[in-house]
Amino acid sequence: MGLIEAGSQILMADWTEKPLEEISVDDEIIGFERVDRYNTRLVKTKVLRRVTQLAEVVESTTGCGRILRHTPDHRFLRPSNGGDFRYVALKLGSKVVSIYKPFLKPNAEEQRDLDWLGGILDGEGSISKTGNAISQQENSNPEIFEGIKVVLERLKIGYAMGMTHTSTRFSMKGGRSLQIRLLQNARMMKKERFRKALWDGRQLSETSGRGGGCSQPKIVSIERFGKKKTVELETTTHNLVCNGFAVFWSSALAARNTYR
Repeated sequence: MGLIEAGSQILMADWTEKPLEEISVDDEIIGFERVDRYNTRLVKTKVLRRVTQLAEVVESTTGCGRILRHTPDHRFLRPSNGGDFRYVALKLGSKVVSIYKPFLKPNAEEQRDLDWLGGILDGEGSISKTGNAISQQENSNPEIFEGIKVVLERLKIGYAMGMTHTSTRFSMKGGRSLQIRLLQNARMMKKERFRKALWDGRQLSETSGRGGGCSQPKIVSIERFGKKKTVELETTTHNLVCNGFAVFWSSALAARNTYR
């Protein structure tokens, strides 16, 4: 059974993150399960067992530059177009499933911008499983209109602008990753709407589309990283979300968890 290096971030059931070594038995975290043969949802899962040990670790890097540190035999979810979940040990060229892209803790300036954006979303924002948008009238509120553009650009949040019959609509790009980033960091009153939108999703990877891109990135390098503190967990769904990736985790089962 494989292990993950301590310090890796686990997605908790409230959509916050916690270092792997701080996870305890009975904690509720996020895993995933089949809804039917072609649809998967994120669900709450409970930690049943936790073991810590020193082990030889490798550092696997994806084509998008994201890094995973794990024992060579640890298994990750392989992308598929339906059917059974299949988990594989990583090798060069393997694809992994990105559920979201984690962000670094914001600095003071970024935190101010995130809180300002949270206030705008409370007033003029709409949130759903398909995305987030802000509606604003340029003629009535030119300073706020310009401020939305400035703050989105400073936070490196992509957006598209379109006209409705009464205002301009800023449709924010970033999918689930952006929703988790805002939920974790922006001060706002609509957090429950973000949680509902995240739970309502029926797609496991960050974005759809054949070829995967950064939602299903390839492993481009695997390097030895030495002996490190590692942690093994077992969960009720036999999987979890670690550093934004879909990971198999159960010493009690084989490398395949099937939908029937």
